[in-house]
Amino acid sequence: MDAQDQLAIAQSVLGLALLVFVMGWMRRQTKLDRYHESLFTLRDELFDYTWKNGVPFDLPAYRLMRDLLNGGFRAAVVMKPLRFATVAATMFGDRQQEPTGALSAAIEAIEDPDVRARFKRIRSDFAEEFLAFFGLVGQIVKLAFKFDRFKHTVRAHVDRCIDELVVFGSEDAAARSLLLFDSRKRSRRPAWP
Repeated sequence: MDAQDQLAIAQSVLGLALLVFVMGWMRRQTKLDRYHESLFTLRDELFDYTWKNGVPFDLPAYRLMRDLLNGGFRAAVVMKPLRFATVAATMFGDRQQEPTGALSAAIEAIEDPDVRARFKRIRSDFAEEFLAFFGLVGQIVKLAFKFDRFKHTVRAHVDRCIDELVVFGSEDAAARSLLLFDSRKRSRRPAWP
């Protein structure tokens, strides 16, 4: 093998490595943009439904649902599937902390059954999008939810995760500023409202 053949092989390997890197980065960005677009759609649907049906905007379930969606926006910028798996494993290991279920309780407190059903559907759609965004890890969580043996345990941890996202999405969350500072340092993407 002469020098020209070695140069051709090195160029091919370098080209393939560059292609894999660019495709991986583009896939992550496209997946993130698709996820954000789906959450924007859910948030717009929630606002339109609330406005058109005369539901008060100061309804606790509405405010908590907005915080959940905003937390979903913000978490996606800083969370990657491996970090999500680590956080989920930590939450599964923490059996002392019981989820408050503030959002679930606020939704159940809604008197109008149609409004309650709409809020439950939006929360369910959010959970589907959130788990789909995290790919294989999210699919494992969905699969565990289908088995009766794990259903109660997974449900408690999903509620805890939703509680954390609600807190993370609120305006005065202390952890939010730390995580957003970290994400702004690494990324030029704006912090979502």
